[in-house]
Amino acid sequence: MDPKGEIIEPSNDRQLAERCKNFDEDAWALLYDRWGEPVFRACYGATQNFHDAEDISGVVWNKISKNIGSFENQSSFRTWLYVIIGHEISNWLQKRGRIRRLEEPATHTEGSEEVEEEQHPSSAPNPADQTAARERLTASLEALKRLKTECQTVLSLAWEGFTDLAIANALQLNHKTVQSRRARCEAKFREAMQDYDRRASLPPGR
Repeated sequence: MDPKGEIIEPSNDRQLAERCKNFDEDAWALLYDRWGEPVFRACYGATQNFHDAEDISGVVWNKISKNIGSFENQSSFRTWLYVIIGHEISNWLQKRGRIRRLEEPATHTEGSEEVEEEQHPSSAPNPADQTAARERLTASLEALKRLKTECQTVLSLAWEGFTDLAIANALQLNHKTVQSRRARCEAKFREAMQDYDRRASLPPGR
C-alpha cells in the first residue's frame, strides 16, 4: 500500500506509469525503486565503467520523465524502457567510441618521444581514396540510423567487441534472442551498404 492508501503491486508497471503521467511523486519513487538497479546494470554492462554507467542512467531517467506521456499499454513498460536504454547506450558508443576513433585525425605533440616514420610518396594516402572512405563512413552511419533502435543497439555493441552473451546480459535479453537479432540486423545493414556501393559505382549523373 502506498502513502495514499492505494494498493500497488510492485510489478504493475503499467499502473505506476499511468500514475506517473499525472505527476504522482509516490508512483515515481516506486518506479525508480523497481527499475533503478536494472537500468544501471544494463548501462554498466555496456560501458564497464561505473561513472559512465551513472551518466547514461541519469540520461535514461531524464528521458523516461520527459516521455512517460508517450507510453501506451500496447507494449509492456519493460519493452518501452529498454528501447530507451538501448538508444542511450547506442548514443554513448557512437559519441565515445567507434565514430570518434574513425573520424578524429591523429595528432602529434611537438617534442613527443614518438617519432613517426617518414612516409614514402608512393605509399601516401590518395586524396580520392580518403574522400571515398569518408563518404562511405557517412553512408554507413546513415544506414545504421535508419535501422530500428534494437538493431542500432545490438550492432553498436557488437562492433565495439561485445560478445552475444555480454550483449544479452547488458540488455537483459535471452542469449539466443541476441544471436538471431544480430544476424537479422547485420543482414539489413549489409543490404543497405551493398545498395550504397552499387550507387557509388555508377558514373556521375546516373
